[in-house]
Amino acid sequence: MTRSALPVFRLFLVPYAALLGLYLLVVGGGSAWLLMEARQAEAELVAQRLLRTMAPLAARLSGQDAIALLSQPDSWLSRRLEALQGTLSALREISIRGPHRGYGVSLIDHGAIKGHELGPLDGTELPRDERHPAGERLRTQPGPRFHIGFDLARPGASPLRLDFGFSRDALLAQITDATATLIRAIALFSVAGGLSLLIAFGLSLYVGRMTRRMEAHFQEIYRRAASAELAAALVHDLRNPLASLRANIKALLITPEQLPEITEELDQDLMRLDAKLSAFLDLSRRQDEDFETTDLERLLRDTARVASPVLSRHGLQLDLRVAHPLPPVRLMPQGIRDAVLNLLINAAQSGQQTGTIHLGAQVHGDGVEIRVEDRGGGIPPGARPYIYRPFYTTKPEGHGLGLATVQRVVTLHHGRIRAEPREGGGTRFILSLPIRHKEPPPWWKKRRHASRT
Repeated sequence: MTRSALPVFRLFLVPYAALLGLYLLVVGGGSAWLLMEARQAEAELVAQRLLRTMAPLAARLSGQDAIALLSQPDSWLSRRLEALQGTLSALREISIRGPHRGYGVSLIDHGAIKGHELGPLDGTELPRDERHPAGERLRTQPGPRFHIGFDLARPGASPLRLDFGFSRDALLAQITDATATLIRAIALFSVAGGLSLLIAFGLSLYVGRMTRRMEAHFQEIYRRAASAELAAALVHDLRNPLASLRANIKALLITPEQLPEITEELDQDLMRLDAKLSAFLDLSRRQDEDFETTDLERLLRDTARVASPVLSRHGLQLDLRVAHPLPPVRLMPQGIRDAVLNLLINAAQSGQQTGTIHLGAQVHGDGVEIRVEDRGGGIPPGARPYIYRPFYTTKPEGHGLGLATVQRVVTLHHGRIRAEPREGGGTRFILSLPIRHKEPPPWWKKRRHASRT
């Protein structure tokens, strides 16, 4: 059965690899951006929550002797700090500084509060930079403490600053805990997306495999139909020489004295039969020849040498012209040689009585063109759509398989063949072949060679 040659690597693996790379880029980059934005938003929420909690305390202390209240263990401020210590686990220290003195307390574990004297607020000391949002300062300020300060002084009075110090690590841990759910969701959806891609890849491979089987099945049906059509055409085409053979055999029985003439006709009929069968085999045989880097000029010169005797019998000469420089071409040497030889034989049988058949080659774009030109009777306009059809011919001595064979060889090279009329009469056949034929993969070569044995 004919095997499909679908390029599975290019059709499936490369697109899915590109899709996987794009998925990782989008999901990875998007997840990183989303996580960064979420952490920033959570940091802002934490900072705003701290501000809302501390603002009422700062407002109550405004206008009071805050330093004295802070230094008294039994004041309402001390009791308030003990309550805050249970609510805000990250709170570590509070300080109040005025122009003459300062006092601070440290919140120790298990509810202990330790007070200590501080230096006065320096009049030249710049206030802490609080122009940036609190959430941004929480993430970017250096040091183990995150500070939130309030100005307790009334307008026109001496400066008085209340400062709360929080453990930065504890606050960042709260942010991490808050974003942990988002991280888990991102990981879950990323894994789900990756598994979906893998499942889709597996389904695509399965569909591709089934498609290859269906393609191979249809190729086999087409091959059998084409073979049946060729066989039917061959049988139909062989009737005339067989009928001639039968008539000559009967004539031999009736008029044995004409034995030389009848024998000559029998030989001609057998030669026509042999030519048709040989051409049919050339058309229907498998093409197992490998592509080789070939000197096209040398190949054309060898073909011209083989064709010259055929042209001479028709009173014609061959003119070979190869444009230089002509690069090496990857092709099937024997196949191209047979194709060019078929075109030259067709040119010899084109009806041209004298003169020259032209054979040439030149580089054209990213390929090469091989041209065969004659000054024969040309191709009738109505026959042009059918000249590559097997067993179709407009010549009495033709078998109608030459151009079909040429087209098959050119198709195997991923090239094109076209016929065009020449100005002044005659026909020009042009074979367009790529200079570099794509090499099949090693596994395909091994399978081809294994199928031959």
